[in-house]
Amino acid sequence: MTDSASQKEKLRALADNLTSVVSAVVQSGEEKMELLGERVKAVLLEAAEEDGEFYVPLKPSKVQAMRSKVDSFSLAELDEGFLTTVESWMDRSSKDGLDGMVVIFQTVLQAYSGSVIERSRDNLIKTVAEAVAGEEMEAEKGGNSDSPAGEFFTGMLRADPQTWDSLLLTLPTEDGADFNDLLNEIQKTIEGVVLGMENGSMGQRVCAEFLREMVTRVEAA
Repeated sequence: MTDSASQKEKLRALADNLTSVVSAVVQSGEEKMELLGERVKAVLLEAAEEDGEFYVPLKPSKVQAMRSKVDSFSLAELDEGFLTTVESWMDRSSKDGLDGMVVIFQTVLQAYSGSVIERSRDNLIKTVAEAVAGEEMEAEKGGNSDSPAGEFFTGMLRADPQTWDSLLLTLPTEDGADFNDLLNEIQKTIEGVVLGMENGSMGQRVCAEFLREMVTRVEAA
């Protein structure tokens, strides 16, 4: 059996036994753990094809579907337990030699980071706008009173990291966004959002790694 065929067989096996994987992770029987497993499973299933199998690299539509599913959960639902569950499944896949599934779980973490950072940043912008200009202006502008670089940054947060290099080729933009402005927006987000998360939490670590990778890509562009 070729390496490709062997990998497909392993992915097929995991797809067939996804329910048992969930059960193994939530053996404690705690209701919260079972709920967390179902949330992660819901995101994972967005990566599966119609035949129930997983194929890597993921199609752009699958990556977007995973992000949309993550967006459907509230920030409170995307807690440390959610991340711990993802990490547990990813470790299990790694030990089982399921490299393709490891990639998919990494995509879940990227979707989590982009979603949480975008929404937390938007909340921060709204809070600052309300404090500076009052509720009337905040209600009028919402979180959309962003700079060109801020809007570009939001686009990167929503995009598959695999496409970041292509996006960066469009800088500087016609509306004035450039590399320095983008780096400033990322740094402000690190200070205002990431450093404001629970110190030492998994959420803080995952989001910090996500933005560090973004900074590396921007600096290399």
